[in-house]
Amino acid sequence: MRLTKKIIAMCFAVGMTLMPMGQAFANEEGETLVETTNVQQDEAPEMMSESEVASEAEKVIECEEETVSEGTLYNERSSLSREECEQIQEEISQIERPENYLEGDFTNYSECSSYLRNQMSLRYNYVMFNLYSSTYHSLSAMETMNNTIFNNVFVHTGVSYQGDAILYDYEGVDWEVTRYALGNGRYRYEFFYIIVYKNTTQQELDLRTAIQNKTAELCNGVSSDYEKVRRIYDFICSMVSYDYTNLYNDNHRLKYTAYAAMFNHTAVCQGYATLFYRMCEEVGISARVITSISHAWNIVRIGNVYYNVDSTWDAYASPAERNYQYFLKSNAEFPDHEREYEFTTYSFNAAYPMTQTSYEVPDAHRTFIGLYCTDGTWYYYENGEVNSDFTDLVLYNGTWYYVEDGVLNWNYTGLALHEGVWYQVKNGCVDWNYTGLSQIPDSQQWCYIEKGVQNKNYTGLVYYNKIWYYVQNSVLDWNYTGLTLYNGTWYYVYKSSVNWNYTGLTLYNKSWYYVRKGCVDWSYTGLTQYYGTWYYVEKGCLNWGYSGLTRYNGTWYYIDHGVLNWKYTGLTYYVDCWYYVENGILTWKYTGVTKYYGTWYYVQNSAINWKYSGTFTQNGHLYQISYGIVVG
Repeated sequence: MRLTKKIIAMCFAVGMTLMPMGQAFANEEGETLVETTNVQQDEAPEMMSESEVASEAEKVIECEEETVSEGTLYNERSSLSREECEQIQEEISQIERPENYLEGDFTNYSECSSYLRNQMSLRYNYVMFNLYSSTYHSLSAMETMNNTIFNNVFVHTGVSYQGDAILYDYEGVDWEVTRYALGNGRYRYEFFYIIVYKNTTQQELDLRTAIQNKTAELCNGVSSDYEKVRRIYDFICSMVSYDYTNLYNDNHRLKYTAYAAMFNHTAVCQGYATLFYRMCEEVGISARVITSISHAWNIVRIGNVYYNVDSTWDAYASPAERNYQYFLKSNAEFPDHEREYEFTTYSFNAAYPMTQTSYEVPDAHRTFIGLYCTDGTWYYYENGEVNSDFTDLVLYNGTWYYVEDGVLNWNYTGLALHEGVWYQVKNGCVDWNYTGLSQIPDSQQWCYIEKGVQNKNYTGLVYYNKIWYYVQNSVLDWNYTGLTLYNGTWYYVYKSSVNWNYTGLTLYNKSWYYVRKGCVDWSYTGLTQYYGTWYYVEKGCLNWGYSGLTRYNGTWYYIDHGVLNWKYTGLTYYVDCWYYVENGILTWKYTGVTKYYGTWYYVQNSAINWKYSGTFTQNGHLYQISYGIVVG
């Protein structure tokens, strides 16, 4: 297998971030450029304070200027042919220095490295910043300054798009450092870089979003670091294939990137390894990219130690091929992976202590479980083979699919039961946009679905095929007759559906309500007939406590405890007046005397006439009346 591996630049004097100083660097013709030594802390230049920087920046005393620069220097982690080097030189030569650009002003190496790291993580081709100092540096010392700043760009920060993500994606750089004398023993060092990468700024931003989304899908709610690593590893092994098509195409450098692995689903080993590195770091799990002369893989931390993983060699074209042969292995059980020297040093192994024993991966995890496409058909695999007994929903790449007898059924539309809950499926996929009723398979029951999933807490009305149905705890209740509240209105349901034709009384929670055309009419006060009996309704509710008169269709009737009393003949009190009712009806025609609770009263035109005094003959008997009351 072929790998991007070679280190580049004189600016990359420390090599990765762990390569020791004190090495000679050569240009592409092999000429030695500089030999550096470790930069000790006490050798760092005396820097200016921020206030001094601000003050000096206003001065224009640039009486002295010297520049040190080199030709194009290439990332030794890219195995570049001469043709590729010439192509990178050509790309760099065509990058125009922008007229308006971000320029940082800093006072120490750490700030400079941080700024350059941020710009390179965004794949910016042009970077410039100033370092202010009170120390004079010779040209060779300026080269050392640049090496120190540039090497620190690649330190392992734990941020998924920094560290190895930058190191393995940049390819070459032109740089120069210019010293300006500001006067009073002050100097400004201007650093200028033109950098070429394997991918673009937009590709990098798209990759960040894709990694965030995919790791959230795979790992949200997962607490075990092992399970997070396993899900990420399995995703890459099942989704990425080796890019044999572009293996010998020197112009297709994207094959080395995590972007190619994620979006094109094909890459070489460096693309596999950098994608695994970035996805693990995204979920807070420490990982590194490790290389040999011709291959790349990863180490990843679980617990307090690191394990070897090789997603390139464990990648599979069919679920039956998965066996995790190179997953979470110790060095002793990881054959044919000879690390380059920098990954074998004492300092590296102290920072990344390796396990002495391989991880005990459960047998159930060694084989693929999930959907896989073979010859245009998607099958559900378990234990390395199609499970033809499996019928359920399966999550794949963010979408839930319906599998029936081990095969994804694209023709199925209806309900599917998953972990005790019904989901609405349309053409083989869960339809998250659907809200309404759906029939439970092999049943007369209908289920209420809200945004694709059964809402077991819902009780109320649902509109389906131009009819409103009553649902109780998400299931259509064919037996229900009564009232239900929906959007502030009470509706009358008869045997599961709203009866818009019904007008009359209905019982609900031990109270009787008046319904007009399918809705409770809270404005209604009057009589209504129910099964041959007339009842008195007041503001939409039957009033059992009412006794007295009520008017209905122009006639006054006598109500006794909420019911029209056709048998009653006698007096009743209503609005400051006593009226005479005969057989439940106030006729306005009766004039005579009537007895009420032992007293006889004189009624004229169906009302007691309290003003009348005199005599009245009824049935041959003469009555003496005083102010409406019979006195003799």
